[in-house]
Parts: sequence; C-alpha cells; structure tokens
Amino acid sequence: MGMPKPTRPTLKQDRAAKKRLRNKLDKEWSEAVRERDGNVCQKCGSTKALNGAHIFGKKAHPATRHDVENGICLCWPCHVWWGHQEPVEFYDFVLKRMGKKRLDALRRRANTTTK
Repeated sequence: MGMPKPTRPTLKQDRAAKKRLRNKLDKEWSEAVRERDGNVCQKCGSTKALNGAHIFGKKAHPATRHDVENGICLCWPCHVWWGHQEPVEFYDFVLKRMGKKRLDALRRRANTTTK
C-alpha cells in the first residue's frame, strides 16, 4: 500500500493562503518602515497611532508594495488627512526628504510591471 497522493489546494484555499502571506508581508513592511524612521511621524513628530504609509500606492504599484524605501512613517491623522488629501504637498515633502535622484529611481521601480 503506497502513500496517498497529496491533494492540490482548491482555488479558494490558494487565494486565502496568498492573502495571509501578503498580510504578513504588509505587517512586516510597516514595522520595518516605522523602525527605520525611529517610530516617529515624519510629518508632525507624533509617536502615537503610527502607520507605514506607501509613497506610491500598494495596489497601483505592486512592484514596490514591500519595498521599504517606498514607505514613510506617519501617524494615522497625517497618513489619512495629509498623505491622501494633499497629494501635491505630500509629493513635495517626499521629494525634499529623498531627493530627486532617489525618488526618480523609486518611481521607475514602482512603475515596473509585475506578475
């Protein structure tokens, strides 16, 4: 009597496993961004309700979803009310912080197509 053949995961199980992995990587990415920035909001200096915020959005730019350089530590209010509501001011802040050369390199990576 031989070993039973392993069953292949269903599409639903496969998607659920990928989602769990993506969520784990998102959490680790956020922790790495916050740690790199000293666990301080880079806009207002708060140390409360911190997020790792994406410079180039994770859905629109999956190539840099887990690239730590594509993140900045912001408190929740600065993330939601500044980072998302004032994109021009946010871009100028990031440009000043990173410099044109680094931001352009990040933009090129962000615009890379992934599968």
